[in-house]
Amino acid sequence: IRIWAVEPHCQVARSERSEVELKGHTGSVSHLSWRPGHDHQLASVTAGEKTDKAIRVWDVKSGKCVSTINSTTVPNLYLTWSPDGNSLAVIDQDNVLSLIDLRKAKTLKTHKFTQDIFEIHWGPTSNHMLAACEKGVDVINLSDMEVLWSLKGHSAITYCFAVTKNCRQLVSGGGDAVIALWDLDEQVCTHTWAHMDHAVRSLSLSHDGQMLAYATEGGELEVLSVPTKERLQDIRLRTPFSDSVAWSPTHPVLAYCDEVPDPSAPRGDHRTPAVGVVTILAPNNKM
Repeated sequence: IRIWAVEPHCQVARSERSEVELKGHTGSVSHLSWRPGHDHQLASVTAGEKTDKAIRVWDVKSGKCVSTINSTTVPNLYLTWSPDGNSLAVIDQDNVLSLIDLRKAKTLKTHKFTQDIFEIHWGPTSNHMLAACEKGVDVINLSDMEVLWSLKGHSAITYCFAVTKNCRQLVSGGGDAVIALWDLDEQVCTHTWAHMDHAVRSLSLSHDGQMLAYATEGGELEVLSVPTKERLQDIRLRTPFSDSVAWSPTHPVLAYCDEVPDPSAPRGDHRTPAVGVVTILAPNNKM
């Protein structure tokens, strides 16, 4: 895991810019998430290595792992923090959800889903969990793990979703090449974007909920206006798709990842390995 300070939006002078590398996982990191209320802590999991099933919590200032939790028997795919930053929810490759009390480093509850789960998010309250599943997003009551209601707006797998900070709106993207905008108070779909040609694999809402960025399997990345529904900016990716698109939590700045050929590889080698690249930009907002 590598951490960069990005000026000027993080109020860090150029001379203070630094890169931190967090080492400890033996497999590829599948997901990480910053801890609410703790600017210098994050948690991470891996999915590619069967021997590394640990959930790790890192302190960015010291560059060290401050907690290691071995709560699952298979590699993990995704994690999310509770709103108070004291608990973690982790979904593994067997679709088992684990709720972990970080203060005690103890698993409080596990639940196995009967369908594939692709993404989870704590909310809309501390007693609920949102889960992207085969044809929509389920809202789950954490006390009994029952589905309270479902947002079924896709005819194929729902790969990703994002929620506004006030938990009033949700957007979901799926294998049917559709993005759905939901009113969580009324539990209804208020708009769909269906001009894409390929499955939507990742998306993110800006800090104020005004802009939506998404990436498809066809190498498309686009920024949309949530209030006006217009298309603001499109970017051609260098890889088939980006599985990580994210807005800054405080500014209209977007980051996404893709790959480029390794410049150090010998010329003429058609098997040139790829190098991961993170791109940061401030999209044009024409609203």
